[in-house]
Formats: sequence, C-alpha cells, structure tokens
Amino acid sequence: MNIRTVVSLLGILALVIGATPLAGEEIPEEEPREPGGWIVSGDRKPLYWVDRLGPFGLSGTIVRHVPAREIRALLSQDDTLWVGTEGGLFAYNTVEDSVSSVRGPAFVSIRTIMADDTGSLWVGGDGGVSVRRDGRWIHLPSGHRGFFRRVTDIVRGDAVVWIATYGDGCAYIRDDSLTVYTRQDSLLDDRVLTILEQDPHTVWFGTASGLCRSDTLSWESMRYGSRIPIGAVEELALDEEGNLFLAIARKGVVLYNLGRVRLFGVRDGLPSDEIHGFSLDPTGRLWAAGGAGVSSFDGSAWTPYRLPGVNLTQYRFLSIHHDLEGICYLGTDEGTVFVLSRDAVREVAMPQGFPSKHVISVQRFGPALWFLAERSIYRLGEDLTEVTPPLEWCSGTMTDLFVTDDEEMWVATRFGILHFDGRSWNLFDRRQGLPTEHFVALSFDPSGSLWFASFDRGVLEFTGREWIHYTERNGLPQNRIGSLVVDGAGYPWILTADGTLARYSEGRWEEAVLPVPYGAGADTSGAQQDTLLRLDPGIRFLGRLEGSEPEGTRSRGNILGLDMAGNCLLARQDGIFRLTGTGWQIIDPPQRVSGFVPTAIIGTSRGEIWVGTESDGVYVRRRGEWIHVQISQGLTDGHIRTLCEDHSGSLWIGTQYGGVTKVMP
Repeated sequence: MNIRTVVSLLGILALVIGATPLAGEEIPEEEPREPGGWIVSGDRKPLYWVDRLGPFGLSGTIVRHVPAREIRALLSQDDTLWVGTEGGLFAYNTVEDSVSSVRGPAFVSIRTIMADDTGSLWVGGDGGVSVRRDGRWIHLPSGHRGFFRRVTDIVRGDAVVWIATYGDGCAYIRDDSLTVYTRQDSLLDDRVLTILEQDPHTVWFGTASGLCRSDTLSWESMRYGSRIPIGAVEELALDEEGNLFLAIARKGVVLYNLGRVRLFGVRDGLPSDEIHGFSLDPTGRLWAAGGAGVSSFDGSAWTPYRLPGVNLTQYRFLSIHHDLEGICYLGTDEGTVFVLSRDAVREVAMPQGFPSKHVISVQRFGPALWFLAERSIYRLGEDLTEVTPPLEWCSGTMTDLFVTDDEEMWVATRFGILHFDGRSWNLFDRRQGLPTEHFVALSFDPSGSLWFASFDRGVLEFTGREWIHYTERNGLPQNRIGSLVVDGAGYPWILTADGTLARYSEGRWEEAVLPVPYGAGADTSGAQQDTLLRLDPGIRFLGRLEGSEPEGTRSRGNILGLDMAGNCLLARQDGIFRLTGTGWQIIDPPQRVSGFVPTAIIGTSRGEIWVGTESDGVYVRRRGEWIHVQISQGLTDGHIRTLCEDHSGSLWIGTQYGGVTKVMP
C-alpha cells in the first residue's frame, strides 16, 4: 500500500470519526454559520464602464459655480498634486506653482483620489467613480449597479481596487467585475468610511459604527470586546511594524496590534481629538492631521509639528499626503493647501466658484440676480458682491428673500422677519406683536403689500403701515403653510403642509380644488395657449377650479411657482398643474419615477417647465417630453433648492450641497 493510499484512508477515517457521536455524548444543535470571508462572500456583478457621459439633452452650456473650500483628498504624481475638493478636482503644478481646474470627473463633490499600478487616476465622490486612463476619462456613474451613489474611499489592493460607500456597503473591482459586500455578508455597517488591505488575505473596514475585519475565512466585528472605543472610524493606517492606527470621530487615535490597544489624545501630543487623515512619510514615520494642526508618531509618542512663523494650530486640516521626496501637503477646510518642505512653506489657494454650497433661493429683482445662501446674501450685477450680512445668529435660519426697487431687503427666517433699510438690519418677532417667528416664504403684490407664510400660524400681510394676520378663521384650509407665491394678476396663493391649495381674493382665502389628474379627456378650451403646449399630448385642459382630487394624492413634494406670464404653477408627485385664463392645465409627471419629489418649479420664457427635485436633479418639460438632467449631465448636486431665469434666458439652479449651476441657452 503506497503512501498516497494511506493518507486517503486516514482522511476518510477522520471524517467518519468526526461525524459519529461518542456514546452518551449530547449532539449540539447546529449553529448558524456566518458567511465566509471576503474571498467567497459578496454579490458579484458584471461591471460596464461608460466612456462618455450621457448627453445633456438640452441645448446650451452648463457652467458650475461651487465653493472649493473643503480639501478632502490629496495625491502626488510626478510634478502634479491632485487636489480633490467639495467643488471639483484641481491640478497643482509643483514646478510652475500654478493651479488649474480639471473637468474630467462626472461629478463635483470629490472625497477620495487613488493611483493604481498602471498610473491611472481614480477619483470618487458624491456621484460615482471616474478614472483617467491613457489620457481619457471613463466613468462608473451614480446608481450604476445600485452602487457608487456616495463614494467615500478608493484603495489599491494587491490584485483588486476597493471601493467604500456611505450607505451601500463596499466592494472590490477585479477584471471589470464588481463584488459588493453589505450587512448581509456580516459587514458591520453599510456606511463604510475607509478601507485598508493589510495583505492579500486580510482587509480592515472602518465604518460609521466601528471597525470590521475580514479574511479568507470569516468576518469579524471589532465593535465590542476589543477595547477599541465605539465610534465612526474615519481613517486607517498601518505602519512598518504592523501597528494598525484608527482615527475615531472625536476620540483621537487608537493603536491596535494583536489585541493590544493604546489610546492617544491631545494630552499625548495629538493636535486634536478630531483626526481626519494619516500619512506615512518616506522614512516610515506616521503623521496625523486634524482639527488644530499636525503631529508625527515616533513609535511611542506623538509630537506636534511646529513651523517658525506659521501657526498650524489655527487651521482645520481635512487631508494630508507625503510625496516620495518627503514633501508634506496639507489640505484645509478654507480652500488652501500647505506645502511643507525642508526649506520652505507655501500656501496654495484653490479657485473658488461661489461663496456657499448651500443656496436657498435665487431670484431676479430689478437688473440683478440675488442669492440667499446659508450665511449671507449676494448680489450679481457686473460682479458678485456680498451684501451687508444679516445678524450673526441668522446663519442657517434664513428661508426666503425679497428686494425692493430701492434694494431694501426683507428676509424670512425661522426666528422672525429681517428688514434691511440700506443702513442697518431690524428684526420683527413676537416683541413687535407677531403671532409667530417661524416663516417659510415671502412674496410681494402690486399693491405694495408683503406676504409672509408661517410654519404654523397662517399668513401675515404687511401693508407698510400694519400687520394683518390670516388664519383658518379667514378661510385658510390650514394654518401650517408650505409654500407661497403672488401671481401676475396680484393674487396670493398658498399651499398648506398637507398639499391644499388656496387663493386670496377680496379679503378672504378660498380653497382651490384641483382637477382630477387622471381619466379626464382633453379640453379644446386650451386652443388659445401657446403652440408648444397645444402640441404637447401630455397636457390636458380642464375648467377653472372644477372637479375633485382623489384621496391619497396629497403628500410631501408639493411646491408652488410661476411661469414667465405670471401664471400659478403647482408641482406634485402625481403631476404638474398650471392655471391660465382658460382653466387648469394638467401635465403628466415623468413616468412616475420614484425620485420625483418636487422642490422647485418655474416656467421659462421658451415655454419649458423646469422642476427641481429632492434628490434626483432637474426634470425639464420640452416639446411634449420630459428631459432628465442629473449630476452625470453636469449638475453640481441632485438636491435642488431653487430655480430662476435671468434677463438673458439663462437658468440658475441653486442646490443644497453644490452651489449654483447655470444653464446658458
């Protein structure tokens, strides 16, 4: 009997013995098995690269105006430092000391940059992944394969490229195949912030709920029992001695090695308990950058980095990177990059597109455009200028704006009404007798009255001499108001929180019952409408204030607006309504897509209807069809706050997180 036969028999005997219970031994119930390690688990899908982004679909040019203050990612390649910001990708030429904007990625908000073994540049952020390969860009846009909506990290592995996302788990790419891991695969949290591949077999995942580890056999949660503080793991690093470093949100840095845990904070030499980035210099020393400077680790303790004449503690650093020559690059939240070399310190500023990423309202008053941002107000005439900012406490509370011909300003806020008379700001609140202080919208009628919609106390009219308060006693369907406009005929319209529409006429509010959205035939009373609308088969005409709407159609996603003729527009998830002299027009929604939650609506001078949504960009009604414009077509952000057409016919799109997008005809 040869050796191979003996080994085989021994293997069979071991299996038999292992499968046969001993006499009197209790057979335990089979425990549920965890899915295997990252090698065998996950959902594998084919991956299709997009060589060219989808067509914009509208004639014209897109110009993006976005702040670039948050510098989130840095990477050096030869003589170029790639800089990823909230406002796009920039290339800093370290030889010529010049900065240029890079238009290649399919999105604006960038969170991570990586170079693979071939030298290709990978860029990820809020909108997908874009790769610069052989001088051209290819893309994996947002939503591709149900992934890439918010990419937080891209990591080069031994034979794969790891992708972390916030909310969709993580994945690796190999041979144009995508393998996705979620909590179903024992991933601790689908909100993955960072990934570190320790070796070809072991991978660490930093999530919003803590640390997770996977090898070729199993997944392991390090949230409990490891003595690692519980919190979001924002960054991971591995030094040359095999120590794993974790930056945990607001809890400093943790060193972990074979069960041994050490905690480091400000008293241990860290610049702050808020650490945003790690970097290894060419000597193998680890550096940490955070809320109040930079420190380096010598193997036992952290030492704050000091520079003669430069106080690094006054800066909040979001990113750090060392090149092969040992030059350190630090990205701040103020739009600058510090370049630290042995004999010099340079501060490089990124071009800024717009002062704020939160744009609440864009409106045309007189010859200028006015922008209500999160913290201030801006006027665009020949140049963009900041108006005397409101009171400091108003930051983040302003909801709407009106500017008179004399450029006096009225601002609705959550804590009262602000008025700027050209010299100073005055506040109207309960101390002046107002019934509430939370206002959501305002408008102006031709008689000179200002109208203010409150969150829960009806409507206020300011005639210039007195305040008039309207509630349910005056015919309002509800005291909680969601939207307000004054149409071209001077009638104020409001939309309540539950979607009920009402109009003010002759001293009283009257509820306007909208027509039934479906099942009604076309009405030839619309024959006098503009040609574009008459030829649109998706528009039907019904009599003014006739019919009744079915139950269940009122919901979130209701907003009022005006077209260029001053007609009242109403956008809902089940359709668009426009009231003209011949009656109501009903425009079918864009195929009932799930992302159609309207947040803004406008009718343009070209007869188009633009509808902004909560998370799905803009829908444009043109020649009987809906055109969908998303981040991959040039928008800076999918959450639309406001729409405005200027005197030249350009459309301005204000967003929640991406500044302003301008569409020029």
